[in-house]
Amino acid sequence: MFKKQKATRFVRSGSRAPVSKTPTTAKTTAAKKAAAMKPAAKFAAKSAAKSLAKSPAKSAAKSVAKPRAASAREARTHDVAVWDIDVHSGFVNRVLDAINRKQKLFRFVRIEATVPMGLTMSGRRTREIIQKLDPKTAEDPQLENSVWAEDIYPVARPILKSTGTDLLVCLLAPLIADRVTNPPFDRDGVEIDFFSVSSKRIILVSAYELRGYAAKAGRSFEACLALLIVAQVLAEYFDLEEHDDTRGCIMDYCDDRKDIVVLLKKMEICPHSLEELPDYARASVVKMIQAIREYTP
Repeated sequence: MFKKQKATRFVRSGSRAPVSKTPTTAKTTAAKKAAAMKPAAKFAAKSAAKSLAKSPAKSAAKSVAKPRAASAREARTHDVAVWDIDVHSGFVNRVLDAINRKQKLFRFVRIEATVPMGLTMSGRRTREIIQKLDPKTAEDPQLENSVWAEDIYPVARPILKSTGTDLLVCLLAPLIADRVTNPPFDRDGVEIDFFSVSSKRIILVSAYELRGYAAKAGRSFEACLALLIVAQVLAEYFDLEEHDDTRGCIMDYCDDRKDIVVLLKKMEICPHSLEELPDYARASVVKMIQAIREYTP
């Protein structure tokens, strides 16, 4: 699920909530409960009971009409820093390099930064926070496998500033928990199984159970992780909307987390989602997805 807080449950991005489309430097997207506003595709997975922002696989709140991008924005390359907090993502840098070679719209760069102790651990404090917001969700045993998105954003903000990049992607091993609101979700509360969420140029991508989904799709883990990254980047930067039906498109919401396998097998962007992109970005986005689809370990 994507959630765009934009968060997309690309593979869950959290609650859906409108956000400015152009990041001060750049914007973000991607699938399953990725948390804060409604996820677009629960990466391409389940959306946080439709949260504040939806992510491409359940991504954050449905986007509003986007203004035509300025020519200066069209011309330059947008830098995206990727910070692996606790995924140990191995060869994902090889996939990101392949994406960089294929197009010039986005440039992905791996960074290293100190991770505060216990940052991604869910404990009593997280349960107490969620108990106040959504008592029913606070009883879900999966909460033990979730990280609260609002704990990550404040830590990531100074890192985004120090890198000077347009966007910062944070890779997380746990599920992502984030707030959701009605609308665009069917209730106000918390969803705890986003694949990705994003807010104010910071993108959170969850690798929880992704290795198993990748194996079922016949794809490498690093290629699937890269696809989730790209999906949420597009959702955040271009305010793409996820679709609830599963098409094998990177903007599938995947309310049922297992639907992400369909997305990972096909690795495509559907004509409708492609049409939502500005003209100048379409060819580059197609090339990015092609680079991921053609990647072999």
